[in-house]
Amino acid sequence: MTNDLHQNATNSPPVHPGVIAVVDDDTHICAAIASWYELGGFTVCVHLSAESLLRSIKVHDDHVSVATGSNPSVWKELVAGVFDLNLPGISGLNLARHLRSMSPTLPLVIISSLSEEERATYGRDSMDIECLQKPFNLDMLDSTLFPMLHTRLFNCLRITP
Repeated sequence: MTNDLHQNATNSPPVHPGVIAVVDDDTHICAAIASWYELGGFTVCVHLSAESLLRSIKVHDDHVSVATGSNPSVWKELVAGVFDLNLPGISGLNLARHLRSMSPTLPLVIISSLSEEERATYGRDSMDIECLQKPFNLDMLDSTLFPMLHTRLFNCLRITP
């Protein structure tokens, strides 16, 4: 038993810089996505509305920072977002468009229960925002989000993938 605990402690995932924002009015979806990315070493901020997320961000150049945890004076760069399409108040798509206007390369994914035909009309504008249909598995979310994260990282470092 001690060996297993030691092995888990030494094989813990790396801590990634930045924050992934999850915005959905379904707390179960928020919890599942947050747990998934926290297990992968990411910091995740969860909001139940677009307005809540927007109140917790600030912008500097093309970078969006978000207040994290219980201490609002701790800010980390927002590196990605996963938003429900049908949020109360500001929609997930309008939230994504607003954040993209502040940070044009910010990786964003919209999640929705719309059919594939209905979803085809979202994100196909100049913003190129990906849209996944609920229910989805978390590996599918990874395969959608991570290529955008890698591209952004390479572009920030001025390295070509």
